[in-house]
Amino acid sequence: MLKLKGEKINMENLGNEVMAMENTGLVVTEDMTHEQRVNLFNAVNNAEGLSDQVGKDLWLTGYIVQDVEKENEKTGEIICSKLITVIDKEGKAYATNSKPFLQSLKQLKQVFNYDWTKEPVCVTIIQKKSNSSTNKYLSMAVK
Repeated sequence: MLKLKGEKINMENLGNEVMAMENTGLVVTEDMTHEQRVNLFNAVNNAEGLSDQVGKDLWLTGYIVQDVEKENEKTGEIICSKLITVIDKEGKAYATNSKPFLQSLKQLKQVFNYDWTKEPVCVTIIQKKSNSSTNKYLSMAVK
C-alpha cells in the first residue's frame, strides 16, 4: 500500500512491468481503471529518494521507468535521462536516476520474470564506487 496523507493505495493493480514512458508523459492504456491511473500517478509523483534506502531491504512489487528532461543550469543544455521508481510491498515508492541501478533492475526482471505483486523480490539497496572516478552509484543485491 502506498501511503499518501493518511491514505493507503493498492499498488497491485498496476502490475510490475516496466511502464512505457514518453517525454510527453506516462503512457496510459485505455483498459486502465481510474484506480490504476490514480495509483500510477501517485507512485511517480510522490516517490522518496532511493539513496536514503542504502543498506536496507526492500520487497519489490513493481517499478516504473520514465524519460525525463533536465536543463543544465550553467549551459542551458537539455539533458535526457531515465527516472526509475521502484515500489515495495508496503506500497512505498522510491526513485533514482542511477543508470547502473536501471541495468540491475532489468537483469533482476529477466531472472525473476514472474508477477512480483504475487511474490515480491527482496533486494538490498547498495552503493558502489565507480572504478573510473570518485562517483558513487546505486545497485542492489538479491536476498
